[in-house]
Amino acid sequence: MGKKKGRKSREVRDPREKQKTDASGKLIRSPVFCILGHVDSGKTSLLDKVRGTVVQARETAGITQHIGASFIPAETINDVAGKLMKAMKIESLEIPGVLFVDTPGHASFINLRQRGASAANLAVLVVDLIRGIQPQTIESIRILKNNRVPFVIALNKIDRFPKWKSHPKMTMVQSLQAQSSRVIENIDNKIYELMTDLYDVAKVSADRFDRIKGSELTKKVVIIPTSAITGEGIPELFLFLAGLSQRFLTDKLKFDPEETGSGSILEVKEGHIGKTIDFLLLQGVMRKNDKIIFGGLNGVIETHIRALLVPKPLDEIRDPRERFNQVDQIIAAAGVKIVAPDTEGAIAGSTLYVVRETTNVSKLKKEIQEEFSKALIETEDEGIILKTDALGSLEALVGLLKDNNIPIRIASVGNITKRDVIEAELAKEKEEKYGTILSFNATTLPEAKDYADIVKVKIFTNDVIYRLVEEYQEWVRELEREEESALLKDLVFAGKIKVLPNIFRQNNPAVVGIEVLGGKLTPKAKLINSSNKRIGEVLQIKEENDYLQVASTGQQVGCSIKGPTVGRQLNIDDILYVDITETQAIKLQDPEIKALLSGPDLFALQDIIEIKRKFSGQRFWGAP
Repeated sequence: MGKKKGRKSREVRDPREKQKTDASGKLIRSPVFCILGHVDSGKTSLLDKVRGTVVQARETAGITQHIGASFIPAETINDVAGKLMKAMKIESLEIPGVLFVDTPGHASFINLRQRGASAANLAVLVVDLIRGIQPQTIESIRILKNNRVPFVIALNKIDRFPKWKSHPKMTMVQSLQAQSSRVIENIDNKIYELMTDLYDVAKVSADRFDRIKGSELTKKVVIIPTSAITGEGIPELFLFLAGLSQRFLTDKLKFDPEETGSGSILEVKEGHIGKTIDFLLLQGVMRKNDKIIFGGLNGVIETHIRALLVPKPLDEIRDPRERFNQVDQIIAAAGVKIVAPDTEGAIAGSTLYVVRETTNVSKLKKEIQEEFSKALIETEDEGIILKTDALGSLEALVGLLKDNNIPIRIASVGNITKRDVIEAELAKEKEEKYGTILSFNATTLPEAKDYADIVKVKIFTNDVIYRLVEEYQEWVRELEREEESALLKDLVFAGKIKVLPNIFRQNNPAVVGIEVLGGKLTPKAKLINSSNKRIGEVLQIKEENDYLQVASTGQQVGCSIKGPTVGRQLNIDDILYVDITETQAIKLQDPEIKALLSGPDLFALQDIIEIKRKFSGQRFWGAP
């Protein structure tokens, strides 16, 4: 990045600045595309096929966790779709290239995807050809429609379609025509099925790309079969994206070359050159030495740009394999790394603004503060503690937790401190399941970890958001199971049974078939009839070849009973009840235990209470 020997220092400018100007002197910027779809549908792999990297293999659990950006210059689009462009008489592209925002596909990233979609001019919705529409497909369509972002569908993984023969050097139309009649018919049926589902589920009209007329492009969504493995369909995908941008978005892409820059912070990183900010420039121009403002842990941060670094074209900003280029200015839309002093506490997900002499700084500060106040939570109510490394992941987790009816007491960005553990400890005293901390990429400080070990506050950590919530939910279920076991330990259940016409032995002991009509039946249970007369005691319960410790409502089992003789004290169709004490009856009506009992369990208990009151002479027998 320094001066080269024998050469004078010169201004280094970014190749993305090759925009053309219109008659009024306005520039045409790169359109922003986003990629959405269900998890594992092949979003990143599809982009990898074009940009020549292998980021997908390095992603956590195969799912993109942060919004990333890749610039693809017009020259590459020409290389990929040049033949098709000539066939369709498209001479050249006016746009300098495109910027792909690679947005996560899992449901837990709805807020991140909305940020990506709202910044996008067009979107690629990736659908797995074999699996069709899935939950995140529907959510992605809803996000795009709500934000009025037009999209095309990449019907991915066509190479996995049964009997499909790949022809990477052919156009998709030629490749389709080269298939067997059976494959062509099956693919047509699959696409028709997708078209039907799209309309039924989301009221989206769509058709295969080669069947849509130019006049229908604003009314129907284009479906392009693709393969991230063989590259089939990618030329058509790029042709439609570039063509749609050029045909319908040119006016929206124009901007004044002096417009100040703004966009979103992707990540804050620590490296050999110190702290840097990975930033998505969405509007205007940003220059070296510009003053900038953005959100931080302790409020709005004001600083200035020391250096602007851009990844070489076709390189991924989150995972660069080669050195960055240093530039003096950058023009939207672009992914850029900012080197600046005093960025301690900068928060990913915050909006960043360039400040010039005419800028209303007070207004921008207010907007940043309002952006944070929507995501941060601190209440006196009960709930878990949530800590994340970025505003975007905080928003996503808050939304996911609310969707799962998990209350939040404190949600904030930053390290886990001893104060967070103390807050969780206080919550634990009231409700154990809320005495915990959920951490997504947040660092637990040593003092906090030591104190958490002492007071037994559990800290959940996972670098996949939805799994973090799933782990917490499973832990809560285990807590509830343990609480149930403690409550039900040594408890004598009410039970109501019917003698079936299956008599295996008449006495000593009587062995008969029975059905549990309500409650539970266990060995050693004493049995009475509807007159409160003791009939006998259960010795064993057997279902086929297994001896049971409990038989529940609806089960038909064999039962040996000490005491009665079939035909005398015990007859077919007799209704018998488990004999419980008044103390046991009152305990079964405790609200905590009663909540664990089913309807038939409670009906059996009520029958026993009525029998006892009728034949014991105690009107209030069993009243809690």
